[in-house]
Amino acid sequence: MWLPDRGRVTLGAKEARSRSGPRPRPGNAAWISLSGVCRPATVGAVHATSKPRGRRPTGAHTRETILAAARAQFAARGYSGASLRAIAHAAGVDPGSVRHHFGTKPALFAAAIELPVNPEVFLARVLTSPPENLGDALATAFFAVWDTPTGHQRLRAILTTAPADPPILRALAEFIGTTVLGTVAAQLSVDYPAQRATLAGTQLVGVMVGRAVIGIEPLASMPPREVIAWVAPGLTHVLTCPAPSARQRCAHRQ
Repeated sequence: MWLPDRGRVTLGAKEARSRSGPRPRPGNAAWISLSGVCRPATVGAVHATSKPRGRRPTGAHTRETILAAARAQFAARGYSGASLRAIAHAAGVDPGSVRHHFGTKPALFAAAIELPVNPEVFLARVLTSPPENLGDALATAFFAVWDTPTGHQRLRAILTTAPADPPILRALAEFIGTTVLGTVAAQLSVDYPAQRATLAGTQLVGVMVGRAVIGIEPLASMPPREVIAWVAPGLTHVLTCPAPSARQRCAHRQ
């Protein structure tokens, strides 16, 4: 028996296997045999028979799909109850896709109901102001958004359509109270912060409705800066000055 030959053949087989890669696996289409040596098949051959997995890729309609899902979720669960994860699930996308298109929940809500401003940008203009100028900063930021042709048009649309859609109206009220006015209130080192912020916000809304929707004169024809000059001191007083005493509040109730 010629053992050296067998040893040489055995050694050669090992070398061939080590150089040609792993052994073929049954049913694995990624390997083909050429002259007894297993080599990987082309990438195209594998991908041609595979099916894509996971969420559908971002496309042209993804943004609108997310907005439609957001409107439905906000109407069904309110502003606080609707999460970005639930909205993403309803839209059939990953939460990261929602954040990619809209960033944050307040920005998504603003886009869903077509508010003409990103609330975070609005708040950034207000909260950087010193307390003594807070009323002027709030009124200036408010007028920059709403005292424009787009702002007037959107305000009229909200006042017209919101009463016919109570769930969205409740979500809007919750959004204003918690995200916008609530954030302002949280920055005030005073008592009754929620009451102060709400009263200031409703004063601004009332002024804009009288100016842009009803058209009360001379308010409707006054220059914006002049209106702000009249309104700002009252806003600063509401936001920063001492609150009425308990006795005064009881007297007003009577």
